[in-house]
Amino acid sequence: LIDELGIKLKKDPANLPLLEARALLYTKVQLFGQAINDYRLILQVDKDHPRASVQIEQLRMILRFQNTDIFENPNTTFDPWLE
Repeated sequence: LIDELGIKLKKDPANLPLLEARALLYTKVQLFGQAINDYRLILQVDKDHPRASVQIEQLRMILRFQNTDIFENPNTTFDPWLE
């Protein structure tokens, strides 16, 4: 399904419903980087999109937690004063 949406988006790269659908599918299969890329494309087309910027921030937070190595960084509470 993601591949089919990609084919359709090659024909119409500014199709917001298709971009949203693909970003949602990427999120569901935990391909968060690709989802963020699609939400950024959405913001290029519509800078005032109501959900895209919120989704980007949520996905970035997920990636941040996912990629935290507690032995590398003892700041497990993400206190900005300790970074």
